[in-house]
Amino acid sequence: MSHRGKQKQVNADNTNSSLNTADMRDSVVENPAEQSCESLLEAYKLCVEEARENTKNRNDANNRFVTILTALVAGMIGASQFIGDYIVAAVILIVAISLIWILHIRTYKALNSAKFKVIGMIEEKLNFGIRPFDEEWKILKKRKTYWGVSGIETVLAIVFIIVSIVVGAICYCKNITP
Repeated sequence: MSHRGKQKQVNADNTNSSLNTADMRDSVVENPAEQSCESLLEAYKLCVEEARENTKNRNDANNRFVTILTALVAGMIGASQFIGDYIVAAVILIVAISLIWILHIRTYKALNSAKFKVIGMIEEKLNFGIRPFDEEWKILKKRKTYWGVSGIETVLAIVFIIVSIVVGAICYCKNITP
């Protein structure tokens, strides 16, 4: 590039830089209260999106645990005549993975609870006429038939523990009888 070409590039960069600075100054809200409100609203949107993403990740994790545990129980049943005394190890493995899953469930529950508390705090600061997530929770808690998702997930993990112990005991007893 020639000297003249370099000079045009430098001038163009300086022009863009000054335009960007001017654009940024124009985009800044003059009223600090409005800026604070805008910032809070952006934080609110981010928190809601993170809560949604957390739920998606939780569902993905649950699907992985169910797949792994189902495969292990099925494998234990299918291979019971070949693995003999290792049935006990298979049961222990399934119980351990189920307990890890329960810890996962509790962790996601705590994370979601914290996220929704922050969302509620932001809704309060923004003076929403209604706090949608708090209101939804109040409605659900009034229903006697409502089971929290964490409770259902935990019951499923416990079912895997019980099934693995029962199936393991049956397979073990079959292998020790002549």
